[in-house]
Amino acid sequence: MAQALAEFLVLSPRLASSTSARLRVCEMHVAGYEFAVLNNAFLVHKGFKTKTGFHTTKDNEQNRNRLLFRKFKEELKMKYPESSRRC
Repeated sequence: MAQALAEFLVLSPRLASSTSARLRVCEMHVAGYEFAVLNNAFLVHKGFKTKTGFHTTKDNEQNRNRLLFRKFKEELKMKYPESSRRC
């Protein structure tokens, strides 16, 4: 089990690092892991996001990540065909 978990902790070079963390959690969910929120501090953060607060290539990055995420989901279906869980 520890070896399997270690494999999930490797960053995906395909996507931005913040997205990569979400992908690892997504795959762990599909693989059957269960999660518990330890503290409300993990649920919120200070501040608001505004469109002008993002870098200029944000829209292009999001479009690219959207396409990669679709491919990632298809890969998960092949990797875990018996799983009924989805991201």
